[in-house]
Amino acid sequence: MHGNAGTTLPLKQVVAENAADERATGARYRLVVLPSNFEVMGAGQFWNIRWSLIDIRANRVVWSTTIEGNRIIWWRTTEGAEPRAKGIVDKFMEALRAGGMVGGQG
Repeated sequence: MHGNAGTTLPLKQVVAENAADERATGARYRLVVLPSNFEVMGAGQFWNIRWSLIDIRANRVVWSTTIEGNRIIWWRTTEGAEPRAKGIVDKFMEALRAGGMVGGQG
């Protein structure tokens, strides 16, 4: 099963709907987080999440990364979403630090 087949996300609509809030708050950047791939193979799920930081005024991507993840689903009865989400965010923060977007360990 391939998760990209026939899926369209309303990104332009969401950006347009949030434009007034961005202007009101004086936002300089927009972080867009999108799944770029999702596959189920046997007992495993595999995904890629694309993160793009966009300079709102110039309307251009100033930094982007793709984070890969997976999990074995076997016969689990619970999701375990919190530790998995923490792992995704930890990878994102590592990528930000590696890209020179933030400093420190925090």
